[in-house]
Amino acid sequence: FVGKMMAHVKQLKELGKCSVKRVVHHDDAVPTVPPELFGFDHVGGLCRLAEDVSGRSRELEGEDVAVAPRLSTELVTDHEPVRYLRSIDDFVQRSGSVSN
Repeated sequence: FVGKMMAHVKQLKELGKCSVKRVVHHDDAVPTVPPELFGFDHVGGLCRLAEDVSGRSRELEGEDVAVAPRLSTELVTDHEPVRYLRSIDDFVQRSGSVSN
């Protein structure tokens, strides 16, 4: 399945019709676990979204992307699907598109 999907993604990328990002919501610890421990590979570049003080989503950039998650209760709540959906929706609505 993965091989077939990645071949299709490659074709779409070559046509400029696709980009692949691995979206991580703020301090979600699950996607930061080394994937090879469980036989997985990360696909695409990392897009780490976090809310600013006003609650608006923004993409973390530079050194902020690589910072390890803080040990707090947010490690669990940041993994909740509804938080991902809210953050992605806000980011896309405000940016007008998803950046490459």
